[in-house]
Amino acid sequence: MNTVHVHPTDKICEIILEGEQTEEVAHQTIVDAIRCDAEQTRLNGRAITLVDFTKIGTYQPSAMGNIVRGLSTLSFDKVAMLNAPAQIKAALGPIIELMGRSDHVKFYTDRTAAVGWLHASE
Repeated sequence: MNTVHVHPTDKICEIILEGEQTEEVAHQTIVDAIRCDAEQTRLNGRAITLVDFTKIGTYQPSAMGNIVRGLSTLSFDKVAMLNAPAQIKAALGPIIELMGRSDHVKFYTDRTAAVGWLHASE
C-alpha cells in the first residue's frame, strides 16, 4: 500500500511506494499525488515531491505506464526519486529528458541529499 502525504518536518509531498504496484494502485497514487501537490502549492507556492522507492515490490507494466502519465500530468516544481530500481531509472530517465524536465527531476540514494536539493533555490 502506497502512502502520499505532506511530510510534517520536511514540508514536501512524500510518496512512499510499498509492495506490489498494480495499475489500480499506481492510478490511485497519482490521484493522491495530484492532491498533495495542489495542497503544497496552495500552502507554499510550489510543489516539491520526494518519491521513495525503497520498499517497492514488483510492478506491472501497466503501473509503469501510469507513472509516466503521472509525471506528465503532475504540475510539480521538483521531484526527487529516492532509491529507484535500475530498471525504473533506465525507463524514466529518457522520458524525463524528452519531457524537458531533467532539471526538475533527479535520482538519489541519500534522503538528506534529496530533500536538500528539493529545498534549494533555483
